Amino acid sequence: MKHDLSGSKRLARRLVKLVGAFLFGSVAATASAIDIGPGFTGAWYDPQQSGHGLFIEVLPNNGFLAWWFTFTPDGTQQSWFGGVGTYSGNTATVPAILTSGGRWIPNFDPSKRVDHPWGTLTFTFTDCEHGRVDFASSYPGYGDNHMDLTRLTSPAGLTCASTASVSTAKGVWTGTTSINENAVVVVLEDGSYEIVYSKAGTSADVGVVRGTSSADGGTFASSDAINYPVAQTTEASGFASAASVSGSSVPANQLNLTLTTRSGTRTLAANYVPGSDQPPSVAAPAGTYTGYNGHIGGRQNATFTFDGAGNIAGSNAAGCTYTGTITPRASVHVFDWKLVPTNDQCIFGSTHLSGLLYYDEAARQVHAFAVFAGETGAADQYFIIGTRN
Repeated sequence: MKHDLSGSKRLARRLVKLVGAFLFGSVAATASAIDIGPGFTGAWYDPQQSGHGLFIEVLPNNGFLAWWFTFTPDGTQQSWFGGVGTYSGNTATVPAILTSGGRWIPNFDPSKRVDHPWGTLTFTFTDCEHGRVDFASSYPGYGDNHMDLTRLTSPAGLTCASTASVSTAKGVWTGTTSINENAVVVVLEDGSYEIVYSKAGTSADVGVVRGTSSADGGTFASSDAINYPVAQTTEASGFASAASVSGSSVPANQLNLTLTTRSGTRTLAANYVPGSDQPPSVAAPAGTYTGYNGHIGGRQNATFTFDGAGNIAGSNAAGCTYTGTITPRASVHVFDWKLVPTNDQCIFGSTHLSGLLYYDEAARQVHAFAVFAGETGAADQYFIIGTRN
């Protein structure tokens, strides 16, 4: 989705975003609830690019081996590269080499083998099943980019489990604020959260507050909350801004919060949604939807579909087309979602979006949000909102 703006309006928006970037930084990071351990050993790949992937092995003394089995940029032959690096927390860095000169036995001659510096692989894991690899290659043709990762194999005898405590506020919560806004709160295992709130007295989403939290001793605390407006018109002038969230929680029962955004302060009383500690069915949202796609700077009418196998396809009135996937989370009743543009008309450019998607079964509505770096690097948010036909 792209907007045709007047010169003055375009300049004003860029200035606002630059200020936002200076004050609040770029995309807010999500805290990790996982540390790399032996259980990460195995094969990893991107389901949207099935046919190549990486073998990972976690070694003693924080060693981390990774080899990528793929193809050359021109597609004429196979390409293997990798090496041994180190890991700390949920991140590993591997200096990679690409080897040439070998031949099939009995003609293999070690003296003919040449190790070429390829670049760097940086792995970041969000849980035991998902992560991403960012690469920066100095070898001709490969460039800089990233690939999302999903576990393909788990070696027998190895287990993977979070080493961080699970938030006692984990789950999905619904309620109403003191100014009659409807709200859905999603708190993940690591305490990261999204609070989606509506226009007062309606069900129309107008904002998302997100950040990371702790819930020790029943006190819900967050020091990095940011509010992202949900555009209500084709052209909007909103921007991400600092917010405040605090309160208390009773596990699997009650969440009482005080929210402060640019529009003011209000309280939220939310109840735990029974069953929100279970993964959702990937078939539940299957169907065709009518609604909106957009970001902080505006929205467009859109239609999109879920095929029941976890695949997304859609387009909006500005000509942006995309595909994507949804993946159920294991212990919170929401989906991880990914979106890939299929043309050059989307506001997020060539970025592969990822975020959280909540399906309201009673209302037959999808609410999906993903943070990305906007035109000037300031935090922006893309959304897909719609009702099943």
